[in-house]
Amino acid sequence: MRGWPRGYVSLTYDDGLASQLDVAAPQLEQAGFRGTFYLTWDNMKNRASDWAALAKRGHELANHSVTHPCDLRHKTVDEFRNQEIEPMQRWLEQVEGGKRGRDYAYPCDVTDLGRGNPNQQADAYARLLRSAGILRARTSEGPPNTLRWTEDAPYRLQALALGYDARNPRQIKDYLTQAAREGRWAIFVLHEIGSGNASDGVVSPAQHEELLNTIRAMKIPCGTVQSAISSARIPTA
Repeated sequence: MRGWPRGYVSLTYDDGLASQLDVAAPQLEQAGFRGTFYLTWDNMKNRASDWAALAKRGHELANHSVTHPCDLRHKTVDEFRNQEIEPMQRWLEQVEGGKRGRDYAYPCDVTDLGRGNPNQQADAYARLLRSAGILRARTSEGPPNTLRWTEDAPYRLQALALGYDARNPRQIKDYLTQAAREGRWAIFVLHEIGSGNASDGVVSPAQHEELLNTIRAMKIPCGTVQSAISSARIPTA
């Protein structure tokens, strides 16, 4: 059977932050889960060996650009490919070989790359990612993904960002409940796991652990982005 009969959850972490290595990954492993980590080179380069070791423990590493640019108005498609995408892809390939991450998360959820109207710009961005060997790209807004959406719009995967879009346990549980009830794929976006303002996307270690406990209690399958694709039997190029 294709799809996710019991729903599916992927926990994704943006920016390549130290707290994700030191707090999130150990908590994931304690719960028996693995996450997808979208890495920004400028943030993670000083601990590149630790990130490489994380991949060997079953977590997925993926591309989140070199410098995390949020303003693309002065970037051409070729400049963006050469400066932001290809260097990270080369590092991922060096670390993971043929199993390297083939996923991407848009920095700041911005897709206005190149010329044209917003749809044309987003299409140009997707073509660039495809040409670099990236098969999917995640945004940070929208309901859990249906199988059809995942197949028809692989460069617009929808997600819920904790701290920014979801700030209480009820919103999180409702999102998970919809995924389980309707056989959808829920993707969560997390950033800093530590102390700070929720409005800045910060989730405390206790809140992170509560999320993991909720997923376990609801008995929803949980794994990386690639695991979700494989479990749903979605063909990949």
